[in-house]
Amino acid sequence: MPALSTSCWFESRRRLNSAWKSKGRRPLVQSSSGFNESRSRYERVAPRDWRTDIAMKTDSRGRWMSMRNSTEARRLYRCALQRYEDAEIPLRADHTTGAVYLAGYGVECILKTLVLMSISATQQGGMLKQFRGGKAHDFEWLRSLYLTHGGPRFPNEVNRHFTLVNSWSTDLRSIPRQTRADEAEAFWGSTTAIIQWAKERL
Repeated sequence: MPALSTSCWFESRRRLNSAWKSKGRRPLVQSSSGFNESRSRYERVAPRDWRTDIAMKTDSRGRWMSMRNSTEARRLYRCALQRYEDAEIPLRADHTTGAVYLAGYGVECILKTLVLMSISATQQGGMLKQFRGGKAHDFEWLRSLYLTHGGPRFPNEVNRHFTLVNSWSTDLRSIPRQTRADEAEAFWGSTTAIIQWAKERL
């Protein structure tokens, strides 16, 4: 699979910053330390190559597992990062509902990745079948699956962000109105925090 292109990321940031400055708004900050809410709600770094970003972990029986050994976990992980990246463009263009919709899919995909990485390879086929249908978009249901299969409880700070994004629904795709800007920004900030935490777990 092709790696996420860092050069393309910086080029898109350059174009977005140029358009953002033309509106008299603060540009994105390119940081080496990642998300930093004290400096900017949108401060973040370019996505790393998934080949170097994926770490080894052990399951509940102490067996070593890696996302490299799970095609579906790897696909969902990359999808989570890409939908998260995609959400920034409509957010900067004030298309707030579209931004929340895409960011929510990023959260959904990262939760599914966590679930797959908490079970053995032989269980993943059956789990993928459970990912079909409306309940597969339910964040609370996905979190319960993760916890049921031995995933550690979310830290208090992550729980706070999870509570904010938990109202997300695929129904957003059929809502013609725009989400309030402050609500969209808060959703984006919580999505950032959840995905950054999950990346450290994987």
